[in-house]
Amino acid sequence: MGGHPGEKRTVDVRTEEGTLRAEIVRARGDEFYVHFVGFNRRLDRWVPRHELVLETLAETQPEHKKKEAEEKHIQIKNIDAVEIGRHRIQTWYFSPYPQQLCLRAATLYLCEFCLSYHATKGKLKRHVTKCALFHPPGNEVYRKDAVSVWELDGGRQRTYCERLCLFSKLFLDHKVVCYDTRPFMFYIFTQRDEYGSHVVGYFSKEKHPLENYNLSCILALPQYQKMGYGKMMIEFSYELSKKENKRGEPEKPLSDLGLLSYRSYWTAAVGRVLAEWREGGKLSVSIEDICGETGMTQKDVVYTLKTNCLLRVVKKKYFIVLNSAFASLLAAKKAQPRIDMSLFDFF
Repeated sequence: MGGHPGEKRTVDVRTEEGTLRAEIVRARGDEFYVHFVGFNRRLDRWVPRHELVLETLAETQPEHKKKEAEEKHIQIKNIDAVEIGRHRIQTWYFSPYPQQLCLRAATLYLCEFCLSYHATKGKLKRHVTKCALFHPPGNEVYRKDAVSVWELDGGRQRTYCERLCLFSKLFLDHKVVCYDTRPFMFYIFTQRDEYGSHVVGYFSKEKHPLENYNLSCILALPQYQKMGYGKMMIEFSYELSKKENKRGEPEKPLSDLGLLSYRSYWTAAVGRVLAEWREGGKLSVSIEDICGETGMTQKDVVYTLKTNCLLRVVKKKYFIVLNSAFASLLAAKKAQPRIDMSLFDFF
């Protein structure tokens, strides 16, 4: 299975979904860490030799130097799973937890309230008997039904925020702060029950951004995805921008899941403004009006209008035109949870 420097090796791999083409990233005895061609890196994993179709092994030159540099920096997933509270979650990506800890444990055990990490369940149980936290160590700035939002300063609550970022990196491929959290504010979304407030997701934002960014990183934990929390966090970030009399946008690049959430949120936010405009009998609405109502940048509003075929050009003039397909889409989104601004408690 040897190869020449600068070459990458590809091979067919037998999987439950059939035979898939994969790049071999690293070998370890009779196991091989592979990246499936055309798939997200969250699916990268170790496979035993018998799952490789060895007769399909091929060596190819990298397409260009940039691609070669990217391959050299592929970080192999170092934790297979985490247990937090009553959930056991399969991880997606590498996270820079202490190397000695990762060598001893394929599964990491986290305290669901302080996010301290342990190599064994026994060590976690001993910690839980001493842990005094039942919610994130910050200010509760929003509460509605069973959902609470906690505001944390990355400088004042640094230990918790660093642990949160390490945990998040297991599910975020690109950007996440792991080492210096001081320039950031964190907004932790939790679900309350009789045992405490359990983290469902969070977003971070720079305290003093150079651009009009209102969000740096966002993550709804895997066990709470597709439950509306992602859009709720996005809406919260825009409400912060509106309170600060600013137009906001997320830092780029967005993760694949983050981009899907933003596109859906932008469509709903712009659609609500247009629906209210139509129901109120207004004869016209401008892109600037939509920006003011949503807190979105002009660029993102225009992108949303174009994507939904709502922007037309007639004699070199732009017109916003509602169509029946968009009206139906809007009706389906009305039942989604919304942030109630009257419950904010920090301005």
